[in-house]
Amino acid sequence: MMSYLDMIMNLFGVEVLKRPLRTTDFKTKEEKSLLKSGIAQLLPYRDRSGRRVMVILSDIMSHSHIMRVKIFLYLMTVAGECEETQRNGVVWVLWPGQNSNLKVPSPVERDVCNKSYASMPLRLAGFHFCWPDTPFFRFIRSFFVLVIGPKIRVRVNFHMGEHQELAYKLMGFGIPVQLLPTTGSGAIKTKNYAQWLKTRQLLEKHAFNSPTTQPANLVGAIECPPLNDVLYERTKPCNFHPGNSRFKGLIEERKEEHTQLSQTEKRNFAWSIVEEIEKRNGRFLTWDRKGGFWVQLRDRSEIRQKVATSLRDFNKHSRAVAKVQTVASVCKVSFDDGQLLKKRRVVVSDDESSEEGLGNCRGHGSSNSSVCSGGGACHGECLSSVFDFKPSFDFKPTEFDLETLPIRSVSTSTAAKQ
Repeated sequence: MMSYLDMIMNLFGVEVLKRPLRTTDFKTKEEKSLLKSGIAQLLPYRDRSGRRVMVILSDIMSHSHIMRVKIFLYLMTVAGECEETQRNGVVWVLWPGQNSNLKVPSPVERDVCNKSYASMPLRLAGFHFCWPDTPFFRFIRSFFVLVIGPKIRVRVNFHMGEHQELAYKLMGFGIPVQLLPTTGSGAIKTKNYAQWLKTRQLLEKHAFNSPTTQPANLVGAIECPPLNDVLYERTKPCNFHPGNSRFKGLIEERKEEHTQLSQTEKRNFAWSIVEEIEKRNGRFLTWDRKGGFWVQLRDRSEIRQKVATSLRDFNKHSRAVAKVQTVASVCKVSFDDGQLLKKRRVVVSDDESSEEGLGNCRGHGSSNSSVCSGGGACHGECLSSVFDFKPSFDFKPTEFDLETLPIRSVSTSTAAKQ
C-alpha cells in the first residue's frame, strides 16, 4: 500500500492522498484524450472465476509510459471499490489494436513498469498477451520471458494467431470474449465505455463533498455485478454474466418439480428459488437507465414475481421446443427406364418416425407410387425404400447428382400446410 501511495503522489500530486483518484486528476489535453479513447477498458462483466477483466489495446504502446501507468492506476483504483474484486483480483488482456508498430521498451520504461506493477492496489491474477503470429511478435514474446521476473512469469500466458484463434483461447480461461472492445478490423468500440465514463464522472461529482467515501457507495450503485448476482435486464450481454447462467441452471434442474405443483405451491416454489440464490450471497439487480449502473432490488414481492415470471417463461419455451417437428432431409429418387424423374423432400413428424416405424404410412397423395405424402396405403414401401433401395438394373451412383436437401426445423402449423 505504501508503494501505491508513493506512486500516485509522484504522478498525480499530494492532493490524491486525501481522496480516491478521479477523472479530473488527468489535467493535460493529451491525458484527457487518452482516457476518453477507450484504449484501456474494464469489461462490464467478470470472468467465470469472478475476477475483473481489463482489456488493454496494443495501440497504447505508442503513448508515453507515464501516461500508460496513470491510466492503469486509475482503472485499478476504480475496480478496487468492489470487495469481490479485492478478493479475486484482476486479469489483464493485451489485445491487438490497429497499431501494430510496436517497439521494444527502453530500460527506463521497463523500470517504471516494474515499479508500477509492485504498486498496484489489487492483485493481478493473470496476464494474457494476444499477438499476431509473426516473427517480430515471436521475438517480443521471447524478450518478455527473459525480462519479466519469476513472480510475474508464472501468471503470464502468451497467445498467438488470428483474432478468431485468440478469442477461442481466451474463452478457455472463462473470459467473455463477446465483450472485447474491438471490431474485426481493430477499431475501438466506445459505446459501453463512454456510458461507463459518463457514469463515473457523475458519481465522482456526487461524492465531491465526501472525499473519504467511495463514489458508488453513496447512491448504492453497482458498477460490475459480483459472480452470484442475478441480473434482470432484457439485453443480450446479461447472458454472459455467470450469475445468470447459474440461475438458469437452477431453474432447469428443478423444472420437473415445478410443473407438478399447484398454483399455490408454485408461489412457495418461487420463494425457495429466491432463498437458494441468497444462500449463495447473491442479489437480484436491475439496471438504472437514468444513472447508468446496476442497483439492488429491495422489494421482495417484486423479486418473487420476477422469479415466477422466469419460471413461467422457461416452461413455456420448453413446451414450444418439445412440439417442434423435424423436417427429414430425404432425397427420394424414382426411375423409369434408368432415367431420373424427380426428387422429393418428405416431411416426417416425430410421431411418424418413432416407435410406429416408417412403414406404417397412411397413404399417397402423389401420382408417383414411390413417394408417400399421405392419402392411401403404401404397405411399408415409402420411406423405408429410401434406405433399402434395390433397383432392377445396374445402378451407378456417379451417373446422377443426388444432392441432399438441408435439414431444418418447422412448427406444427408449417408441417401441416406442407
